[in-house]
Amino acid sequence: MVFARSNTSRLTLALVVLEAIVVIVCESIIFYNLATFMPDYNKDLGKGLPVYFGIFIASQVFQVILVIDAIRMQNTIQIIGFLGFNLCCFLYSILQVNQLKTVFENAQPQEDTSWRTVVNALLIIVAVTIALCEAVYIWLAKQLYQEFGWKIYKKIGADLIKRRMYRDYHICLMLLKLDLFFFMGFCLQFLVLVLSGTDEGREFALTIAALPVTLLAIVVAAYALRREGRRTMWGVFLGLFLAACYFLYKIVRIWTNETKKYENVKYYLTVFVAATFTMSFRCYRNFGQGLRPYLMNQTLHTEMLTRPSQRIVLEDDDDDDLESGPLPGRPHNVVSMQL
Repeated sequence: MVFARSNTSRLTLALVVLEAIVVIVCESIIFYNLATFMPDYNKDLGKGLPVYFGIFIASQVFQVILVIDAIRMQNTIQIIGFLGFNLCCFLYSILQVNQLKTVFENAQPQEDTSWRTVVNALLIIVAVTIALCEAVYIWLAKQLYQEFGWKIYKKIGADLIKRRMYRDYHICLMLLKLDLFFFMGFCLQFLVLVLSGTDEGREFALTIAALPVTLLAIVVAAYALRREGRRTMWGVFLGLFLAACYFLYKIVRIWTNETKKYENVKYYLTVFVAATFTMSFRCYRNFGQGLRPYLMNQTLHTEMLTRPSQRIVLEDDDDDDLESGPLPGRPHNVVSMQL
């Protein structure tokens, strides 16, 4: 692929696709067995299983998109975020074993339980696959950190202030992407597990309407960060504040309904909104300090002039063997110059 020019990038992309295929196939087989041999699986404690299966499968697709985007943008921050996200998937794969064990224990007795052996084996395969991939990802991330760090240095230069602003920009973008996934997952759970079968028609419609609005808000936030639009960013701040209020209201609804279906997700929404708001404000403070030209010309061979004594060439040539322009060859201590 054009955007994955190094062997490390190709290997990372191939591995995340392989992991996604293995996990999706295993989870699909597990769900098929539950639906076929245990028709009452979705009652009581198992009511949320179809939703959890769907979100877990969606997380694997999201990981592939996250890695493709990180490699395309040469974003070390997003690679680190991907490591954390994959670790969360591993933790859920462990919880899923206990989750299904509880469902089996509370299910009606069955004569033929041989299919449960297959399900348990697949659950172990999923957890082991993600764990092994995570270990390899850590090693690959170190290689990508060095590779991308050098390319970022060629674009931004050695100016520590601009490097800090560039880092904040990418952290904020990564948080926006994670916000999108977790918010969509939360709304899906809320619709299926809390509002389904109730007469809360107005709240159901509100939650449905929140999905496209959230997508639009995240796109606007990314646009405002890149263009350094101050007025637009104030709208983003307002949106984040309203989102925090919305999540708080939903969490209150969850607890007042006395349901345990959200016992593992009642904190992450608030944490992500708070982190996104903080990083957005940091990026807002960086507006007008010289980062915008670098962001607007990431795909152009444009010469940027700072002070007469400092000259930085923005280049998108991914071939590190071609040493052209005023910059010297790759330093031996390149790690110290990364984000």
